[in-house]
Amino acid sequence: MIIREREHRTKPPLSYTHQSPLPTIVKTSSNEPFILGVDEAGRGPVLGPMVYSVCFCAESKYEELKKMGFADSKTLKEDDRDSLFTVVERHPDFVGWSVCVLSPQEISSGMLKKWVAVEKESSKMICSRMLISSSNIKLLSTLSWCQPDRVKYSLNDLAHDTTIKLIRETLDRGVNVAEIYVDTVGGPESYESKLSRIFPTINITVAKKADSTYPIVSAASICAKVTRDAVLRNWNFVEPSVEELVSREFGSGYPSDPNTVKWLKENMDPVFGYPNIVRFSWSTCYKLLESEAVPVVWCDDDNGHVPLTRMFDQQEAKRDDRGKLFTGLSMKCVSDF
Repeated sequence: MIIREREHRTKPPLSYTHQSPLPTIVKTSSNEPFILGVDEAGRGPVLGPMVYSVCFCAESKYEELKKMGFADSKTLKEDDRDSLFTVVERHPDFVGWSVCVLSPQEISSGMLKKWVAVEKESSKMICSRMLISSSNIKLLSTLSWCQPDRVKYSLNDLAHDTTIKLIRETLDRGVNVAEIYVDTVGGPESYESKLSRIFPTINITVAKKADSTYPIVSAASICAKVTRDAVLRNWNFVEPSVEELVSREFGSGYPSDPNTVKWLKENMDPVFGYPNIVRFSWSTCYKLLESEAVPVVWCDDDNGHVPLTRMFDQQEAKRDDRGKLFTGLSMKCVSDF
């Protein structure tokens, strides 16, 4: 029976997008200009997904949307957010929305990226960049090559890419977006310039606290927060038997919440850590793992980096590339028994 349970257990995608039906006015008047707002929910929590949302409204109906009572979702109770989301859904003729749900795994995998090679001015190592084709090898240029460096996919980069993705998808659906308002926690000037270069025909405003200034951003904030709340309530633990073993009393998910910290301490496996609801890249998580969990040594980690030119070295070709576990135990390959 356990095998059958595992066969039916589906692994959720790293991220997915859900879209409302296209507003009726887009179908009847394709040239109708729209105002679009962007906001997120769940940037800070150590538990659960981060959700980005766009909400767009026909410009001719924007004054009507302003009277619907939208406000920053963080200042509202859950019941009030649900009520306002229902208001959005009651106007499919001129309002639409789209959300992108980013899983804890996707967030953490970007922030925990390991060593990668980065080209810089360095005298440590010189190699030639090569273009390898099926017929020949052409030397294109000689570049300075440095030792490996850490390159992480930050939350800001993820936020920018997700926002751009949602805007592009909205445009691809045939929505004539004329104005965009974006809430940001970083520097608005550089972000606004970046978006303006990508979407040069659209008037774009990026501002801090835009969710409390522009009603269309407040509406996007409602869509994002309601979606995140629903995902957390119905979280699908993909790990076998975790559903029966792990409590769902994890509080708000924020590191400052005592209930969340308590949940993290009480539901940590000493070997495997946490289920898929946790963001392993958050300091709250990895500090607990470092202090409370079983230490792990990755024997296959290779801190060295082999330049491309040494791939053609006969001596290098004979180098033992086996994991350190095997070499450390003096294990050898055996062909005859």
